[in-house]
Amino acid sequence: MESIFSKEIQDFMISKRAAMGLNQKEFAIKAFGDAKHQGWVCRIEQGRGITGKTVDRICNAFNLKIEVTEN
Repeated sequence: MESIFSKEIQDFMISKRAAMGLNQKEFAIKAFGDAKHQGWVCRIEQGRGITGKTVDRICNAFNLKIEVTEN
C-alpha cells in the first residue's frame, strides 16, 4: 500500500504544481514556508520521503482536504 500511496501523491503533486505554474522552489515556499525545502519537493516528486505530515502540508498548500477510506 505504501508504494501505491506514494505514487498517487507523487503524480498528484507534479500535476497540480505544474497546473499552478509553480516550480519546485516556489512550491517549497508555498507548502513548507521557505525555499530550502526544495529538496523535499524533489524527493516527494521522485516518490520518496512521503509521510503523513508531509501529505498534510501538501494538502494545505493546495487548499485540499483528504479522506482516508478502506477498500
